[in-house]
Amino acid sequence: MPCIRTGAHIYIEPYQEWAISDAFEIEPLLSQARWMELHRLWGSPPLPGLYYFRISHRSREPLRDTHHFTIHDYDNWFDKDGKESLLVTNNCSYHGYNGMEIKDGISE
Repeated sequence: MPCIRTGAHIYIEPYQEWAISDAFEIEPLLSQARWMELHRLWGSPPLPGLYYFRISHRSREPLRDTHHFTIHDYDNWFDKDGKESLLVTNNCSYHGYNGMEIKDGISE
C-alpha cells in the first residue's frame, strides 16, 4: 500500500471540509483483467481503488491553492473528531500529483 501523496490537500464533500492528509492506495487483490472477467460473467461492477487518508488538519476553508483529492463519500472514518484521524474510501476523485487549482473555494 504505497503512499501516493504526502501532504495532500483533500476536500471531504459530505462534511464540506478541507483537510491535509497523507494519501495511500490499497492495491486490489485481483488483477484488472480478472475483475473485468467477473463483471462480464456475473454483472458485478469492477472493484474501484481503495484509498485511506491519514488526516492531520481540517478546516471549513481551503488550506492551499490546489487540491489533490475529492472525497465523495467514505466507508469508515476512525477517530473522526480527534486531532488525527483515518478515513477509508473507495469513492473519491484523484486530481493528480500536482492537484487542481481552487478559485473562490471551488475547484476549477
